[in-house]
Order: sequence, then structure tokens, then C-alpha cells
Amino acid sequence: MRLGPAGSGGGWGLKNLSNWRSVRLCESRVEQQLRRRYVLWLHGLWIGLIVLLMMWAASHVQMLLGNQSLALRYFITLGVGYLSYLLGRAAGGGGGAGFFICFGAHGCPGRA
Repeated sequence: MRLGPAGSGGGWGLKNLSNWRSVRLCESRVEQQLRRRYVLWLHGLWIGLIVLLMMWAASHVQMLLGNQSLALRYFITLGVGYLSYLLGRAAGGGGGAGFFICFGAHGCPGRA
């Protein structure tokens, strides 16, 4: 299965990973590349802290506005937290980075 123009040497393509060994090999390459480039525990800590602070702020603002319903406050706060996580990934370019590393020009076995 391929995406993009047929026969194109460059561009984004989707490699057909026919067995679990090739999938695991691709995942291990992605993991190695990420570990070489980034301090992953620090990224996780920052992401968690930012989302936690955004959720705390949303809950605090709701309490100041007089929202006494814990269920409604919980629902809105979780939505704000998830939205801030998604927006942070989009702004940081992290939206599916593992996919692009694996299926890009330098990713999985069998790709030139």
C-alpha cells in the first residue's frame, strides 16, 4: 500500500509491513532515534506539568465564576486538559512524529 504518486522516489509513502518482525524493527528504530534526539523523561515531565497547570487553571476559574457542580467542572476541566495537550502537540510539531520518522525516507527497512 502506497500513498502519493506512483513510482516517485521521494515524498511520503506507506510501507507495507508484512510481518511482526518488520513492525518491531521499525518501532525499535523509531525508539532509538527518539532517545538519541531527546531526553524523553524531561519531555514527559513538561507535558504533564503544562497539562496539569492548564487543568488547575480551568477548574479554578470555574470555581471563581460560581460553578458548584463537580460533575460539570470535571467534564469541562478534562476537556480543557485534553485540548491543551492536543494544541501543544500541534504547536510543537509532535503530531505523529513517530509515524513520520518510521514511514519517511529514512525509516523502515526496504525504504531507500
